[in-house]
Amino acid sequence: MAYLAVENERIRCWKDEAGVDRMDKVEDSVATVLTQCCSELGLADASEDGEKKKKPSPPPQLFQWEEYENSLARLCGLATLLSKARASKESAARKLETLVETVNLVELKRIDALESLHKKVELRRKAVEDSTSSLEEKNQQLKDARDKLALSGNSLLHAARSLNAAQFRLQEAQKLLSGDGGYGRLARLKGLLTVRRRAMAAQVAALYPLIPCTNEKKCPPLAHAGEGDSVPLTISGLHVIAPVKKEAALFTDKREYETSATALGHVAHMLSLLSRFLDIRLRYPVRYRASRSYIQDPSPPTEPSTSGGAIVLPAVENQLVEFPLFSDGQEPTRAAYAVFLLNKDLEQILDRFETASAGPRHVLPNLKRILKVMFRDGRFLA
Repeated sequence: MAYLAVENERIRCWKDEAGVDRMDKVEDSVATVLTQCCSELGLADASEDGEKKKKPSPPPQLFQWEEYENSLARLCGLATLLSKARASKESAARKLETLVETVNLVELKRIDALESLHKKVELRRKAVEDSTSSLEEKNQQLKDARDKLALSGNSLLHAARSLNAAQFRLQEAQKLLSGDGGYGRLARLKGLLTVRRRAMAAQVAALYPLIPCTNEKKCPPLAHAGEGDSVPLTISGLHVIAPVKKEAALFTDKREYETSATALGHVAHMLSLLSRFLDIRLRYPVRYRASRSYIQDPSPPTEPSTSGGAIVLPAVENQLVEFPLFSDGQEPTRAAYAVFLLNKDLEQILDRFETASAGPRHVLPNLKRILKVMFRDGRFLA
């Protein structure tokens, strides 16, 4: 009976571990049969405590031999079933352990896969968030660019309209210029103007001819040529003499005074006529009075005065100061300054013709260079 109780307990534990319904049924049937057999055979439980042993044993009972054999046969069959159930239990336990290990391994792999997938999802989520923020920034930049492009398009459209209007005006102007009053007429007028100015300059040159001086001893300093000119000059046969003090013995009689004054008057007259022909406003205007001509200076040199230790500049008045181009009864300094201003006017015309001057004291050579340029190059006359 103790053995049967132990086996019963093992079957119950196996049932708790395996959880198989079939084993429960086998256990119940085996336990029922064993109980019946024990009750029929009158066997006592070996696991009973000491109190039951002290009790008086019941009187022995008699059984039939056939019943005993039947019970023993049933007990052997149940033992066989019990061994088969134990083998099935062990096999099921092994299979269950294998299955549990497999399930645990699969579960571990699934957990690892889930963790890896979770990490990937987090990375993808962060990437999506970054992409979303970047996309929002790009959309904002695109919106700003569209606004700027719209403004630029409006400006470009306005500029295109202005350009079309300007092109239309240009075409109209080209039509006007290509017509009778256009470039052709302007070129013809320039050609006629050049011919006219050259003809008037030739008339003035014929009126006051510049003749080389044959007697070099009688040629004064202002008659000598500058660089590139080897022969001294006279105007209408008259010499231009530099005004000096009377004690210099250059002006020995009245005639030399008048000769120089007349020559300077001729130069002043030619300069005045040529400036009008060429439409050049002289920096120092000329007031022609034959041998008593004057040249005007709008800003004469003045010395500042000192008052109380301070320098006081003179008041500049809008008036012209005249300097004589003759020496009779005049200060030599004023007459020399007048000749200097006359030569500055000649240099002004030479600068207009892009021609170098012969020098600040060469009046007649500078005048001759002006006439040469007018007769040689017509592009300065148009």
